[in-house]
Amino acid sequence: MEGRTRRILIIDDDLLITSTLLATLTHHGYRCEWAANIEASLDCLADRPFDAILLDLDLGNDHGTMLRPAADSAGIALPPIVVTSGASDVERHASAKQLNAFSVLAKPFTTDELIDTLRRAAPAG
Repeated sequence: MEGRTRRILIIDDDLLITSTLLATLTHHGYRCEWAANIEASLDCLADRPFDAILLDLDLGNDHGTMLRPAADSAGIALPPIVVTSGASDVERHASAKQLNAFSVLAKPFTTDELIDTLRRAAPAG
């Protein structure tokens, strides 16, 4: 990967999926952090900049669509959001529109789909 290392925030409450994403993205040259819910993600976003967010919609007690209003209330600007979800196409796309998301990846997605989407969402430079 050319240019500076891109920072990705993964917001997902599934530890197995998250650990796989962390390993895959680290292998591809990304620096990643993880938050299991909206509150933890806001703490990360307030502390340091990220180039993109991978956001699951089902976060246990939270829903991914809560991110944008919570960030707006806290005065936190969001980088491009890539929605990742196993929900129906209708729910994924409605939620992505509500979030003004850059893109949507339906779970399960391939490594190539993930890397291609992140390269477009957070281009090296």
